[in-house]
Amino acid sequence: MILYLVSELDVGGAEKALFHLARNLDARFGRPAVACLRGRGRVGEWLRDAGIDVIHLDATPMMAPTEFGHLRRILRTGRYRLLHTFLYHANIFGRLAAIGTGVPVISSLRVMEVDRPFRTKADRWTIRFVAAETCVAEAVRQ
Repeated sequence: MILYLVSELDVGGAEKALFHLARNLDARFGRPAVACLRGRGRVGEWLRDAGIDVIHLDATPMMAPTEFGHLRRILRTGRYRLLHTFLYHANIFGRLAAIGTGVPVISSLRVMEVDRPFRTKADRWTIRFVAAETCVAEAVRQ
């Protein structure tokens, strides 16, 4: 089963893409679940209406240590065979939380963080913990 991790579930491009991906996942991979770092959001309602479990970590601030531990415990249950992260905070949070759990990570990069050097460094440092990375565009990949 796949656990998707997203920063928030407000209506936006990444959140819509995540919704369609989770809703249309091939049944051979099992029913996915979505974990959200913070907020409830309209997309969370769409997911629940589609029969997809939504786990609200309610992280405040976005990278809160208690929610980090909560995500690690979820990954260690053995229920999920893959963690797929969306958006910067979820990418960093998920990559680090998955270390030592045996759950591989796929991260999806949606935007270029060229004006935020710390984010670029954090992304480059944690990229070593992913099995694969997807990018919305060639410019983002570069």
